[in-house]
Amino acid sequence: MKKRSGNGIEELQLTNETLKKELEQKNRELEIEAALERLRARSIAMHKSNELKDVVRALYKEFRILVTDIDSVNIQLNPDSSKDIYYWASVEKDIYPELYHVPYSELPIFEKFYDAFHSPGEGFFDYSLNKEEKDAFFSELFKIQPVPPQRKKMIQDAEGMVMMGWLHSIQELTSCATISSVSVKKKRK
Repeated sequence: MKKRSGNGIEELQLTNETLKKELEQKNRELEIEAALERLRARSIAMHKSNELKDVVRALYKEFRILVTDIDSVNIQLNPDSSKDIYYWASVEKDIYPELYHVPYSELPIFEKFYDAFHSPGEGFFDYSLNKEEKDAFFSELFKIQPVPPQRKKMIQDAEGMVMMGWLHSIQELTSCATISSVSVKKKRK
């Protein structure tokens, strides 16, 4: 009889764990749906293109709730089909209040964005930069865009960077929302 009772408790514990995992998954799905709804509402409320700064700020806020290890969120535009990068950015301290333009440079990241913008269809992409590639890109960016010293140091100390994005075309304008994480590896003692 005790053996049967023990098996029943184990079965209940297993069932309880399974239900707990399912509940956590459903709660996560609801969090994502709520975040998407808040972003949709903010995007629909936009009347002028300069309000993209508010949309990218909202996008950053929602991603930080869902994905804690991101560093920035950008909305990139390709209005003139050049290889230049135009973007709105949002980071933790909200230090980028305007549309930025980074002229084309012979760096792989420019080709990656250009190819992504000009490939047929829409879709997801990801791109990793090692320390050398990240430093080369940000060296160009720091010439154009003012960056607070603390953020600049964090970027310079990072071992690399991962960028992920979703491309979307509306009429003649292609845009790309990217999230990025600057990875800093702690040095061993």
